[in-house]
Amino acid sequence: MSLRVFAEKYQSYSEKNYGLFYISPYTNGYDLLKNKLWNTNTGFEHCHKKNSNYIFQTKDFSYTHKYNELGIREKSELVELIKDKTTILTICDSFTEGVGTHQDSTWQILLQKRLNDSSQNNYYVINAGISGHDPEMSIELYTQLDSILHPDNLMLSISENDMLDLINRRNCKKTNSYLIKKQPLGYYFYSWSYIFRAVSHVFYDYPEFFMNKDELNELEIEACTKIYNQILALQQKANDKNTNLYIITFPDFHACQNYDYQSNAYKDLINKLKNNEDIILIDILDFYQNNQNAFIIPITYLYWPIDGHMTPLGYRMWSEIVFTGLLENNFL
Repeated sequence: MSLRVFAEKYQSYSEKNYGLFYISPYTNGYDLLKNKLWNTNTGFEHCHKKNSNYIFQTKDFSYTHKYNELGIREKSELVELIKDKTTILTICDSFTEGVGTHQDSTWQILLQKRLNDSSQNNYYVINAGISGHDPEMSIELYTQLDSILHPDNLMLSISENDMLDLINRRNCKKTNSYLIKKQPLGYYFYSWSYIFRAVSHVFYDYPEFFMNKDELNELEIEACTKIYNQILALQQKANDKNTNLYIITFPDFHACQNYDYQSNAYKDLINKLKNNEDIILIDILDFYQNNQNAFIIPITYLYWPIDGHMTPLGYRMWSEIVFTGLLENNFL
C-alpha cells in the first residue's frame, strides 16, 4: 500500500490522474474506457459521440470538450462554416485534439487567427484530433472525413507516443471498433501488485513493457518503419485529392527539456522525413534546439506537470511555430 500511494515512479498515467486504477496497454483499456464513458456512436470509427460534451479532468486541469455532429472537437454545422474558405484538416491524437486547454484556445484556433490576420484569404483550421489515435487510425478517419469536408490541406502530427502506441497494438485484432490483445499473465500481477511492479523495475529497462533496451529498440525501429510507410500512403491519398500534406513532429516534456528525442529510431524517422523532398515537415523541436539560448519561457510552463499534455501557453507556442513553418514553406 505504501508503494501504491507514495512511490510515484511506479504509477501509470491513469493512476496519477484518475485514481488508483491501472489501464493495461495490452488490452487497450483506454479505448475500452473511452467508449464506456462516451458511448461512441457517430458512424465513424474511432470518433467521439456526436453532439456530446465530455469533461477532461485530471489532477492538473478540467476542461469541457464539445463534439459536433461528426464527433470531433469542432463547431456545429461545420460543413456550412467552411464553405468558400481555404481549409486545413488536422488529424492525430490528444495533442492534436488539444487536451489540456480551453475549447476556444486549441492550437488550430490560434493558427487560424494568425493565418487570417496575415492574409487576404479566409482560412479555417479543422480540429479532427482524437485522443488515443495513432497515425494508422488517423488515416482511416481522414479517408472518412475527406468525403464530407474536402480539405485543401492536411496536417498529420506525430510524436514518440505514436511509436509506443503501435508497439502496444501490434498483433491486435479489431472487434467492434476495439483493438483487443490478450494480456500476458505478468500484467495481472503488474496491475494489482506494486511489489511485483517494483521488482520489474529492477530487472527491466522498460518495466511496463517487460522489455530491456535492445528488444524495445528493435520494436521501435519496426514501428517507425510502419509510421513512415503510413505517411507515404497518406501522401498518395492526399495527392490523389489534390490536397497538400504537412507532417508536424512534436516533442513531449522530456524531449523539450533535453532538446532531443529519446528514441534513436524516432530520430532516424524524422531524418528520413526531412530527406524526402516530397514531404513537407515541420519539426517543433527544431525551434527549441535553434533557440535554446534565447528562449525565455521555461519549458515547465508549456506542459502540465502530472498529466503531460501542453498547457494553453504550450499550444499557443505550437501554433506560432507551425505558422512560422508554413511561412517558410510559402504557404501564404
